[in-house]
Amino acid sequence: MPYKKGGGNKPELYSEKTGEYVRNPRCIEDEKNLVMNKIFGVETNKPISYPIFGVHDEEYCELVIKYCLDINNPLLEVDKLTCYLLVQKDKNDKSTLLNQLGYDLSNWKELGEQIIKGTNFKKKRLSRYQSNAFTISAETKIVNKKTNSYYSCTTIWAVQFNFKIRFVTLIPEIYKDEKN
Repeated sequence: MPYKKGGGNKPELYSEKTGEYVRNPRCIEDEKNLVMNKIFGVETNKPISYPIFGVHDEEYCELVIKYCLDINNPLLEVDKLTCYLLVQKDKNDKSTLLNQLGYDLSNWKELGEQIIKGTNFKKKRLSRYQSNAFTISAETKIVNKKTNSYYSCTTIWAVQFNFKIRFVTLIPEIYKDEKN
């Protein structure tokens, strides 16, 4: 049976005989293992599978996001701050906005701390699930050093094979005047 897009745009098996779509059996087995292990605490002696495009669907990814990610130590590389966010770019420039909030290359460590501290990982959700990317998004509030209010934005985090998360980018949103 070939895979094609089934209900909910999921990669599923299509049966020519029955004319029905069926979830990939491996996805079902991996989901059962994840649920038994992470939700019910039953040790299944099977490792939790990192989502594989074409095998696992978005429902499985949502379970992985909810129960398996290591959000205690998010990775935020220095280069993401000093060579990407705080350096002016021709396209998708974020440095101008961050400068308006009081951040530049002289206080990049403070910006990194603000991103990690201000990210609400309890409200994380699947951002993108493609053959080469599995990312989550989360709401983030960064202190505006000039007005002592918060700037709300969305941050994107890549999910690594060891289920640790690594900062990818910041997506600006509208200002919200919430006082400290």
